[in-house]
Amino acid sequence: MGIASVSKYVASLNEEQQRHICAFIEFMNAEFPQLSNKISFSMPMWLVGKR
Repeated sequence: MGIASVSKYVASLNEEQQRHICAFIEFMNAEFPQLSNKISFSMPMWLVGKR
């Protein structure tokens, strides 16, 4: 089974990768607070509307 949450995805990364991904997550949360994040294809994604 793959990674089930964004926090588990971040925890699986090395320190440098975590720093970059966390900065991007902070940016997305600040600029687009209406979007929710989830894991899709083992990567963090932000949902815009419904599929």
